[in-house]
Amino acid sequence: LNSTYFEDAQYNFSRYDQDKSINELQQVQRGIGDLGINEAFWSAMAGTSVKWKEHKFTFNALRLQNGISQAAIIDQVNGFENPAILRKHNLEYAQRAVTNLFLKGTHAFKEAKHKLEWSLSPTFIQVDEPDIRFSAFEKIEDGWQQAPSVGAETTRTFRNLQETALAGKVDHTIKIKGLKELEGRLKFGVNATRKMRTFDIQNFLARIKNQTVLNLDGNPDNIFKEENILGNDDTAGTYIKGNFQPANNFEATQQVLAAYVLHDLPVTDKLKVIYGARFEKADNYYTGQNNNGTKIYSNEKVLDDLDILPSLNMVYKLKEKTNLRASYARTLARPSFKEKSIAQIQDRISGLVYLGNIDLVATNIDNADLRWEKFGKRGQSMSVSTFYKAFKNPIELVAFDATSPNNFQPVNVGNATVLGLEVEGRKNLEFISPKLAALSVSTNVTLVQSQVEMKDEEYEARVSAARTGQTIDRTRSMVGQSPYIVNAMISYKKMEGTWEANLSYNVQGERLAVAGVGFNPDIFERPFHSLNFKAGKSFGKESNWKASVQVDNILGSKRQKVYNGFETESKVFQLFDPGRLFSLGLSYSLN
Repeated sequence: LNSTYFEDAQYNFSRYDQDKSINELQQVQRGIGDLGINEAFWSAMAGTSVKWKEHKFTFNALRLQNGISQAAIIDQVNGFENPAILRKHNLEYAQRAVTNLFLKGTHAFKEAKHKLEWSLSPTFIQVDEPDIRFSAFEKIEDGWQQAPSVGAETTRTFRNLQETALAGKVDHTIKIKGLKELEGRLKFGVNATRKMRTFDIQNFLARIKNQTVLNLDGNPDNIFKEENILGNDDTAGTYIKGNFQPANNFEATQQVLAAYVLHDLPVTDKLKVIYGARFEKADNYYTGQNNNGTKIYSNEKVLDDLDILPSLNMVYKLKEKTNLRASYARTLARPSFKEKSIAQIQDRISGLVYLGNIDLVATNIDNADLRWEKFGKRGQSMSVSTFYKAFKNPIELVAFDATSPNNFQPVNVGNATVLGLEVEGRKNLEFISPKLAALSVSTNVTLVQSQVEMKDEEYEARVSAARTGQTIDRTRSMVGQSPYIVNAMISYKKMEGTWEANLSYNVQGERLAVAGVGFNPDIFERPFHSLNFKAGKSFGKESNWKASVQVDNILGSKRQKVYNGFETESKVFQLFDPGRLFSLGLSYSLN
């Protein structure tokens, strides 16, 4: 069980003023209030293995399930097309369940020179949101009223997602002699995946006839009181009206057929080359229609890709436990079912509307890196690496329309590149003093420079909304890519001890969260300085019991996203203050 409470959470929308001489951002909607979240989670796993001579069979079953309840009261000020002061009440519950079955067989032949592996794995996913209850009242001179024209209304929404994924693969590994009679291997195989998703949203509106004679008093509980429901006299009261939106209901299928070949070739005692290629055929089918019925999809193929994905990895042993690695690989990222759709999904608490994009195409990525690494005793290591990535048709979340600053949509933006440097190390402090053998420090620092070459549409939209004296570059940073990432930890653990503890720190540099379009400014996520402490002690006859204490967010950092404008003060887009979390735990393990 986990409970989280955010006091004075903020959900705001801002945009540039139409007057280009004004740099200050215009806040078109401001929402502030309290949000509470309760989450319950459980999991179960069972498995067994059977081995007979050179054959082994493994079966695992996994069930994950959680339930999340959310409640919020938000005071909102609209200052755009329909100025109003609202108080929004929101109650919702979501239950997510994942069931996975995994069957694997491993077979060795001809004195283990041949190894055959196969697996079958169905996965069943269900997300059920049985009743999202939303009510908003407009503040007027003598109280509160419902006014749909300014968003002050009551809705009941029911959402359901079901997905079935079927996966199977066969791999064959052959031990073969390479150069200088060194033992290598040849591996090849095929796999297939089929995913089927059904997404359904049913939305209902509560309408009020002659509400001035009802005693609603700005309380959502009063809307469905028996005395306030429209009766046979049809003079005053509340009633339910359907608000079916066809675009929010769809069925989608993705089928991926793949084959690969890989050769592990030892060239010398120090040099190993691993190269190969993967061939993938991907097809997506979509069934749905837009809200006005002008575009209808009936199991229509909306993705038809054939890709060849080569890879090359070279490992050179500089000396004992010290390697130099160089690699290249082509990978891809396909749009998700949610992204490649025409659904319009609204978050009732924040007011954010997510718009699917049926025209999305897959992102192709070329990856190259060079890595020096050294390994020591007791898990000690040190590595330095540099990497380069080139993206074709990357998918990013953008602000959809300046007239609707709460609408966001994934789109394929211009080609992008990422160049980075990473330093990672883990060191035991025994070298300072034998008394410090139980202490170790680890760190990971990554520096990244990302760049997106904007398409003409994005560039011209930014130019058209540029402030006086502002120069618009043809490039910008990638969405979601931080310029730096720092992880550090100091941990205590004896090899035969019952105490263990660690103090960890993580931070990511300010990164672009949503790319702005035209009069919608860019939204950036600010650094969150996460400092956490955890300690535990095992006890009991066989150390089956373990007591633990944990403190999260010791620094009291806040999570916030902001609009960054030209030569002006940033404005908050979203802000959450998680506070500090103290927790105690007691567990028992069965040997």
